[in-house]
Amino acid sequence: MSNPAAFFDRFHLDGGWSLQEIKKENHGPRLETMAGEMTRAPGAKRVLDLGCGNGELTRLLPRDRIRCGMDLALPALKQARLFSLPVVAGDMEALPWRDAAWDGITCAGSLYYLQRPRRALAEINRVLKPGGWLALECEVSDNPFLLLWHLRH
Repeated sequence: MSNPAAFFDRFHLDGGWSLQEIKKENHGPRLETMAGEMTRAPGAKRVLDLGCGNGELTRLLPRDRIRCGMDLALPALKQARLFSLPVVAGDMEALPWRDAAWDGITCAGSLYYLQRPRRALAEINRVLKPGGWLALECEVSDNPFLLLWHLRH
């Protein structure tokens, strides 16, 4: 994929995932699991949702936390803003936050689309506070898996 931002802009302009499609594809329960894990993560008061799309996972994060979504796709962010979610446009390979800015980070179904996923993981490590939490969901074929890491560095 030579231009991921353009691809996802087109995807979301064409309607993206509807809530019905998210449920049909079984994304809903996986996102609920991720949000639940982040809810139970001790000390995760500031949570960043990377590759937030239309904000489906961001909406599930506890409202008593400082939460923010980030995505490349401007049409998706427009949809997320309809739910009054704090979202920013940005690239996971060059995160716009200072070191150790976030207590927890979620990333559902986005990492494998990146041209340089190792760079994105390095950026996640940089902006995640020492002892912070990372909930990462990736799909490999039809076998999705969820990882929750308590990162110590």
